[in-house]
Amino acid sequence: MSPAEQRGQVEQAHQATQGSQRRVCRALGWSRASVRYRVRRSADSRLAAMLRELAEARRRFGYRRLWARDGRASG
Repeated sequence: MSPAEQRGQVEQAHQATQGSQRRVCRALGWSRASVRYRVRRSADSRLAAMLRELAEARRRFGYRRLWARDGRASG
């Protein structure tokens, strides 16, 4: 079961029983950390898109070489 599905089930049980999230998770046998976790997306999507383009054009280059080619490498 995916974490999103777990969150949905915990939320439903939480609403139905008016119990705490901690007790609902314990009753279902799930970790609260996995239920409460929220994905954080990278804010630099432009850089990721550019690196994907370079990787597509230069298939034999590794990520270090692509990063150095970008000119942002500090070394």
